[in-house]
Amino acid sequence: MDDHYSQLINYIQQHMQYGTQVPVIRQSLIDAGWDPTMVDLALAQILQSPEAQSQVLDHKNPPDTTGVPKKYKVFQAISDTVTAIRQNAKAFFLSGSAVFVTSCVVTFAVGIVSGSLFSNSLAGKSFAANIITLYIVTLLLSTIVNALIQIIGSVTLYDGSEGRKTHAAQILAACRGKLLRVIGANLLFGLSVAGPLIAISILGLILSFSAIGFGSSHSSSRTLLLIVLIGGLFSSGWMIIAVFRYALAPLVAVFEDIPLSKILARSNHLLAHGGKWFLVKGLLLTLAVMLVLSAITGQSLQETGNTTNPILVVLIILIGILANGGLVMLYRNRRIVRGSQ
Repeated sequence: MDDHYSQLINYIQQHMQYGTQVPVIRQSLIDAGWDPTMVDLALAQILQSPEAQSQVLDHKNPPDTTGVPKKYKVFQAISDTVTAIRQNAKAFFLSGSAVFVTSCVVTFAVGIVSGSLFSNSLAGKSFAANIITLYIVTLLLSTIVNALIQIIGSVTLYDGSEGRKTHAAQILAACRGKLLRVIGANLLFGLSVAGPLIAISILGLILSFSAIGFGSSHSSSRTLLLIVLIGGLFSSGWMIIAVFRYALAPLVAVFEDIPLSKILARSNHLLAHGGKWFLVKGLLLTLAVMLVLSAITGQSLQETGNTTNPILVVLIILIGILANGGLVMLYRNRRIVRGSQ
């Protein structure tokens, strides 16, 4: 208990030095599974010191971010990810194994459902209805599993980066309390990225059917094609911009208790002044590594990504872990540098 209490004291003091407000610290600890009574006791002990009181009351002084790099580098994020895994190795690997088993069970269940629906189709029942049902079930399950992976991975990595050990009760509490928020954040993120492209595609279909129905001229067809092409180019450009603006939305949903409608804006705020360039470099590094693997194996990028070679599968999993870990480390850095407001 004393050891845990010391960790709690150190965590609160560190974040107060970064300028994080006391209510934000308190809520984040409670959300992470800490006992509210213990949190309040630690806060009361810390706030009795004059130095701590001045940090809380003096809002004009900028937060002390000494030792926190304002220009975070990709390789530093990778190093921090490895350190975080080592600091919280037991929780990281046990939770990762649980997620892997869950994914296998879900895949097996989807396979059984698929076989059952296919058998019903052969028996003369509605094929289209079965396909729609299968699609909805698969989408729902994959959405839930993906959100759980994001929550568990980000919580264990963030705790490791802070030198804390994550306990099973904290993981379960985070999954229970954050699941719907992360699903909502992913939905907002997906719509913000692909929304314009979906809209222009629907518009193109509507205009095409309208042109066919009214027997439009060749000139009208060219105008229609031009509208669709311009809209497609705009949508493609926006997709890239949106990814670099809202990539931290799921992490904001996990670690910050703000309204769902403000999560995208919060992500954009955190990534301003350096964060987006970090994402560009990280994406280029990941692509370069995949190209090297593709060149070594003599396969295309798609074949490399879908490979069944055990060695390549392990390497791709490691790349995915480091990429996701880098995103968590970036979020932690930007939250400190950019502030909690």
